[in-house]
Amino acid sequence: MEITSIGEDMDTSVIAQPNKRPKRAGKVEEPPKWLEVQSRKFFSHINEQGSESVRIDYMANSVSYKMWLSILNRKDRSDRFWREHNGVEPYPADVAEWLARQDELRATTEIMVRPKGRYFEIVGIKPAQH
Repeated sequence: MEITSIGEDMDTSVIAQPNKRPKRAGKVEEPPKWLEVQSRKFFSHINEQGSESVRIDYMANSVSYKMWLSILNRKDRSDRFWREHNGVEPYPADVAEWLARQDELRATTEIMVRPKGRYFEIVGIKPAQH
């Protein structure tokens, strides 16, 4: 938890006036947390710009968490996921190949999530060891 200190030079006039809301010293961000994954599914996804990616839906604590991997624009990221989940090389060249070869991948045992606005962002992944 981040602690914000309030110095002596702080303008307290807003706090003293009953018709105005006090200013918040800053938003305290929730730390990321690891969640056990009950299931994982892959889908083809086309964004608003028409770019295709692999959408991964994780079910953890009865909540669905989503992440997207672009095969064409961020190949380094999708290749890293493939490698870390013990997929066979060569890496998939497109989404159709990824979906056809998804059985090569080890399961994901845990994901690390943190709040990001109204949703959650996946910031860590733990593949199964065997």
